[in-house]
Parts: sequence; structure tokens; C-alpha cells
Amino acid sequence: MLHKQVLILRAQQHVVNELMKLGKLKIGPHMAFGHEANAVALKNIFKKGDDLILTHRNIAYNLAFDLKNFKKFLAEFNLKKEGINKGKNGSMNIINPSKGINYTSSILGNNFSVALGISINKKFIKKTNSFTYVITGDGAMEEGTFTETLIISRKFNTNYIVIVENNDFAMASTIKERRSPINLRKIADAYGVNYMKLNSRKVDDYVLKIKNFKNKILKSKRPGIIEINTKMFNRHAGSTPGWPTDPLNIDLKKGLIINNSFLDPVYNSTKKLRKNIQDKIYKKYKKLNLFY
Repeated sequence: MLHKQVLILRAQQHVVNELMKLGKLKIGPHMAFGHEANAVALKNIFKKGDDLILTHRNIAYNLAFDLKNFKKFLAEFNLKKEGINKGKNGSMNIINPSKGINYTSSILGNNFSVALGISINKKFIKKTNSFTYVITGDGAMEEGTFTETLIISRKFNTNYIVIVENNDFAMASTIKERRSPINLRKIADAYGVNYMKLNSRKVDDYVLKIKNFKNKILKSKRPGIIEINTKMFNRHAGSTPGWPTDPLNIDLKKGLIINNSFLDPVYNSTKKLRKNIQDKIYKKYKKLNLFY
């Protein structure tokens, strides 16, 4: 089931990308090809009462948490009242409270403070052990609010987890081009918070390790950072169109896999599924793209 969800999520992203290329979406979302294992893993360890706070690049998580309502997201990108947010939020601020996604921010680093406030409210007002997850990239974690919220969360010992999707890309530059390396493990040690790094791009591996990490947080009564090495196969906004100088051209006709290596979570998941299941998913979404 996990691996099937990864393939469905990739197929849905392909459809969105193809529609953008055809000029059929009023609001083009920031694509997240390569983030599929991250989103599906979190969805499958998510519990009732948990909260997920997202960024402008939210498509993988929003789709993964509600795979059966894909057409509502397409409608939202076209500002229709049938959209997941009745056509009012476009792409960078989509929320889905019924699935635990209560806030999405298009402002760099803004979501850290919101997530911290939610985690404090849970502990002292609601008095629950539920978790608050906040997604960020290797760019937004450079903001001061990243470390400030870790310090405050550590002080109050809230179940606050920052997930850093380290895809080595922000706007039109790589980490090496814009700054010196930042060692997140050392930052976690400095502030006394838990840390875990994920690198396999395998959704079943991520589910198991995040479950264990949650137990570690509950036992230690300290917040945590999860750093996920993520190969993103598109640039800033999309593949084509995307950043004006973007050389990438992701095409649904070439199949769901973008990179035949462990770097692509879809490639890893296809190894766990029968060929007929892969073909069925591909044909369904290819047809949806053609006739939407």
C-alpha cells in the first residue's frame, strides 16, 4: 500500500505538470518531484490530533494526505468553487483541516512560529501528546526563526518536529553557490534537541524510522529535527515551465520514473510492486491528463 501511494502521488504530480505545460492551470504550483517518499511516509505515521504545517512547496503533502480528492486540487489551481479550498487559496496556501493540515505559508520561515504556537497550545491548553510537524527546506532553515523556535520548544518540551527537506536547491542556486554548509546534527546537539537523518529514499524505511523517532521524542521530552536528503527533479517552480533557464523537461509519456537510481523514490517503490499495478496506475493518470 505504501509503495502504491508513492506511485499514485508521482502520477498526480505528472498530470499537474502536463497541465501547466499546456497552459491549462491558472495557478501553477511549486512541484515536488522526488519528495514522494517523504510525504507518503509522514501521512502513514500521522495520528488523529496531529498537525502538519506546510510551505509554498506543499503539493506532495497535500496530495499524499488526500489522494482520493485529486480533482479538487486541480479545481483549486483553476480557482474554481469546487476546489479543495473553494478556489480561494490558489496553490501556495492550500489547507486541509480534515486531514490535519491547518496552515500553509507562502512566507519564508513564517510557518515555524505558527507550528511552535500550535505545539505549545497542545501541551498546556489541550494537554495532549499529539505531534506538530513543520516542513521546511534547506533555504528557509537559514532564517533566525528556525533556531528560535527550537530553543522555545526545548524550553517547554513540546512535541514539535521540524522536517528539513534538503533538496540542495533554493530559487536558482544550490547550497554551495549561496552559503557554506550547515551541520544540522551539530545544531541539534547545541540546542539539546533530537536529530535524525534519512537518506534511503525508500518509503517503508522512512515510516519505520520516523515511528521510532517519535517514540524517542516522547521518551526524552524534547523536540526534534528530521533531515531528509531529497533529490528534487524539477527546479524552483516546475519542470517546464519553471525557472526560465530550467533545462529539465519532465514528460508523462516517458513513464512515472524520472531517474533510474535509488535517488528516485518511485524507482525504489516499483521494485516492491507487481508490473501490472504500475501499468494500471500509469494508464489511469495518463488518460486523465489527456481528457481533463
